[in-house]
Amino acid sequence: INKNGSYMYRYKMIKGLTKYANKFSLYGFNWEKRQIPFDLIGIAIIKRIRFLEKLLKKIYSFYFAPLGKFTKAKNKLETLKKYQFSIVFEPTIGKFNSICEKIFDPMLSGTIPIYYGQPYLKDIPSNTYIRIEKTANPSDIIEIIKKTPIKKIKTYRNNIYKFLTSKSADKYRFQTYAEFIVSVLIK
Repeated sequence: INKNGSYMYRYKMIKGLTKYANKFSLYGFNWEKRQIPFDLIGIAIIKRIRFLEKLLKKIYSFYFAPLGKFTKAKNKLETLKKYQFSIVFEPTIGKFNSICEKIFDPMLSGTIPIYYGQPYLKDIPSNTYIRIEKTANPSDIIEIIKKTPIKKIKTYRNNIYKFLTSKSADKYRFQTYAEFIVSVLIK
């Protein structure tokens, strides 16, 4: 597995959190199927060779057992709005210090991201999310959920709003990305 990947940590965290059904909800599909870690080097090639994919799924199922069947969210942002917190994992850590939509989707819905990802988030204020490190375990996440006072939740949401409406957030907007792609293609 890729040394920069987060799949193993994510899997262990999610597996542990499913034991807290009264505090934790999991959405999505294929949790009940055998998976190949998406950060496995060469995954794009492996997915194209049916025999190899089946073999690796069988092998990895000893390490990463299916977690069960869970509700599929009809609309991600609408589903996130129902929660105070959302745990988010970047697929890769460190390499190119890249970030995905993972930290922004909860913010856009008014949910506070509990974030495992890049060590340095340029222009994203640290008071808009709760960072966790690889040493965090499921009970740590549950403690965050249970013990964060409503006043602090409101402060996080206010900070998120200020950030999302600021000039600093412009570089992460879809329009900025689309304009960049178009300008590269034109050149």
